[in-house]
Amino acid sequence: MHKPRSAIDVRKTTEFDKFFNSLPENSRLKKDVSESFPLLLEDCTKGDNIAKPLIGCYTQKYGVNNAWRYDLSDGGRMVYAIVPESNGLVVYILEGFKTHVEYEKRFGY
Repeated sequence: MHKPRSAIDVRKTTEFDKFFNSLPENSRLKKDVSESFPLLLEDCTKGDNIAKPLIGCYTQKYGVNNAWRYDLSDGGRMVYAIVPESNGLVVYILEGFKTHVEYEKRFGY
């Protein structure tokens, strides 16, 4: 049984902000992304853990040792990391993908 793990904050990388700001204001995808933040605060393990051999680009760029995939509408995806800080867990949204094809390219599927 999955035990929810709450986070104290959700923070976004500059790369993710560019992705988010590029989405049309009234798009379903932008709405899904916005709605995901409180859900990830409530349970930061809500997504699917990505295998360590696939996350080297995030380890090098952001210094994280984990990455999670969060599914969005129309095949969109978000990748985030869970980072322990002194007062609790913080979710860092690393990257967003408009389609599953973009996500597959990033991970070489």
